[in-house]
Formats: sequence, structure tokens, C-alpha cells
Amino acid sequence: MSSKGRYLILKRIRAGDQDILAISYGSEGIVNILVRDGFLNSHEFFGLFEPFNVVTAYFYQKGDLLIPCDVIEVKRLSYICFDFHRYKWACWIASFVLKYLNFYDESVFNLILNYLRVNPKGKDRIFRIKFKLDYLKISGLEPLFIKTKHKSQTVRVKLSDGKISNDGDIELEGTVLSLLKRIEKGRALGRIRADISLLNKAEELLDSFLDYHIK
Repeated sequence: MSSKGRYLILKRIRAGDQDILAISYGSEGIVNILVRDGFLNSHEFFGLFEPFNVVTAYFYQKGDLLIPCDVIEVKRLSYICFDFHRYKWACWIASFVLKYLNFYDESVFNLILNYLRVNPKGKDRIFRIKFKLDYLKISGLEPLFIKTKHKSQTVRVKLSDGKISNDGDIELEGTVLSLLKRIEKGRALGRIRADISLLNKAEELLDSFLDYHIK
């Protein structure tokens, strides 16, 4: 018996001589889709299960694999990779999904699609930070420091909830939190100027927070 599902193709692997294994995120979380003879240009599904395409289809399950039997719709987001910079950005989003997402959430799915369409234009690190902040908010994990005022030059942050506290797990400059708050507002991200070391610390804080709550 087949069931309908919608999946974002994250990674494509050659399986055997002419089969495709597409690692995907969608209706059932992270899944492996096996497209038999998918590398043959004569096959009806040839070119559909490419990285960053969104495929809506009917599948039947065989063990841990989903096998497509009828494709209903394909949104060819693979077109966004018209240059290496855009390809690298899309690959980063795919790697984030594979690292942190296990279960399907429609709001998160739509967030991913929206960011795939973004062109960071050399501001990758800032857009990565904004993506992570948006993901945490949608997931109900928004750190408390985003909404908390601070005046100290140095602060400590608890990983359990992001609260600024004297017994926090991570010590950092208050300017790091100020930068995160500015990025979180999402206004003119392309115009934000920040020292690379400050951006690194901001992203490291978010990564530590993500690892604490999700991994």
C-alpha cells in the first residue's frame, strides 16, 4: 500500500550501477528514498530526485527505504545553485537539517524552503545566525537572552534556557548578545557590519545552545 509524502532532497548518492539513494527531509522526518534505475536518462523519474528539489509523490515502504511509485509534483529548487556560492549556501542548510532535525514540523519545513531561496550575497555567517535564531524560535527554544536587557561588558549564559546568570555555562562579551539581538530583528541583514571574531562567538554560542537541546 502506498502513501503520499512531500520531501526536500538533501543529498543524492549513487547506489549500485544505476540506482539513486536520496536522503531527504519531509513528511516522515529524515528518510532514505531509493529510486531504482534513477540514473538512466530514459527513466520517468530521471532528474527529479536532485538535491534541493521538493518532491511530492506516492511511496511504498520496503524496510527502511521509501520507493517512489508516482510523482505528483516537483518544485525544482535545485535551480538556485546557479553558482558555487549559492550551492555552498544550500549545502550548509542541508547539513544543518541532517545534523539537527529528526522529526517533521511543517513550520520548520517552510522555514528551510524560505532560506533556500535566500541569496546571502557574501553575508553567509549573518544569515546562518538568523536562520538558527528563527529555527530555535519556531521550535519553542528561543534563548531568553534575546529578550533580556544587559549592561555588563561580560555576561554568563545558561545553556538550559539562555538566561543571563552569574552561574551561566558560557562567559562572553555583552557585545556578542547585542549582535545576536540585532540580527534577530532581521532588519537589513545585508547591511550589518560586524567583526569576524564577534560573528564567530555569536555562532558558537548558538551551536552550543543547539547541541545542548537537540543532540
